[in-house]
Amino acid sequence: MHRKRQWLARAAKTAAQIPQPARQAAGLQVVGSSLLPAHLETRPMTKLTTSQLTLLHALAAAPQPAPTKTAEPKLYAAAARLVALDLASLASAPDDPSLSITQAGRDLLAALEPVPQEPVIEPEPEPAPKTKLDTLVALLRRQEGASLPVMMRDTGWQAHSVRGAMSGALKKARGLNIVSDKQDGNRIYRIAL
Repeated sequence: MHRKRQWLARAAKTAAQIPQPARQAAGLQVVGSSLLPAHLETRPMTKLTTSQLTLLHALAAAPQPAPTKTAEPKLYAAAARLVALDLASLASAPDDPSLSITQAGRDLLAALEPVPQEPVIEPEPEPAPKTKLDTLVALLRRQEGASLPVMMRDTGWQAHSVRGAMSGALKKARGLNIVSDKQDGNRIYRIAL
């Protein structure tokens, strides 16, 4: 009973937010404290299973009634429940009964559809270097290059580790051409193009 009260409170809040002309245009009306299609007010609301919702969506998308002979056995229970709730109807032809969606089913699907929202386009951030060697390469690819203290600070390595990584992993393993220049008493390393 507590869940029903919560649902009714949410429905009442939603109903208050929808202007009266829009409610009338959609065929909705406020009954008590709930906002429902007119034909659903008299029967208790039930939660549909995934199979029932899937079948209801399939029936809504089908251009003609779906034959029930070819349906999987596990969908028979879902179809029976939809027929019992008046969300689908069973048309009995002599040899081929078929299932079709009713207006109540279409109204229910329309009520369940989420309100489309404009997609938020966020600029993709520049990927951060994944390893310390990638950090080192990014520093060396800059136009101004990088000094040994800057590379030590950004990688957290000691000077001999930075020099070893440049000569071993970058020059020998990756085949990068690393050059150095002395500017204002500081040695600046960069990757030559």
